[in-house]
Amino acid sequence: MRVRRNARYVYLDEPATHALRPQHVEVPANGGDPEGELACQQMTDALKKEIHRIPSVLRKVMLLRDIQELPMPDVAAQLGISVPAAKSRLLRARTELRSRLKRYTTGMGNTSPLSRSAAPLNRVARHCALRPAEGTYAGSRLAV
Repeated sequence: MRVRRNARYVYLDEPATHALRPQHVEVPANGGDPEGELACQQMTDALKKEIHRIPSVLRKVMLLRDIQELPMPDVAAQLGISVPAAKSRLLRARTELRSRLKRYTTGMGNTSPLSRSAAPLNRVARHCALRPAEGTYAGSRLAV
């Protein structure tokens, strides 16, 4: 009740007649910020590029499990290997991708490649992962 009592409402369709009311009202945009969108696009491009550079044996496991979200027994069956071998390859593929992506963020800590004051990469990456992809890769969500 105290918050409501002290709240001051600004009506955008009325002319500014009160002396205490600001002349210009800035309203935040509903969409994403341009810097975040660019960082998301750059991360997507870097992921596509580095996924294609991973050796084919490791890449296939990662695409089946992480992109197509198949269960490990199905991944192993499609590749004709055992489940422990598929898990091992998946771990090696993720490690390889992580080490390849580190070169894009060296010297920046946890910030975006665009700015030291931008959102942390983990927030940007989560934001990108939640949005629907523009294309598909073998029925997946990520266009690789």
